[in-house]
Amino acid sequence: MCTQAEVRASFLALEKAIAGLENDVKGPAADVKAMRSDE
Repeated sequence: MCTQAEVRASFLALEKAIAGLENDVKGPAADVKAMRSDE
């Protein structure tokens, strides 16, 4: 059985990983939008 602290730590790590993925997706998407607006 995991302790509450371990669960919280893994949950925070998961949230951080999700936030990182969202940033990875937003970056290229913003670049594409910028390219399209230049045309």
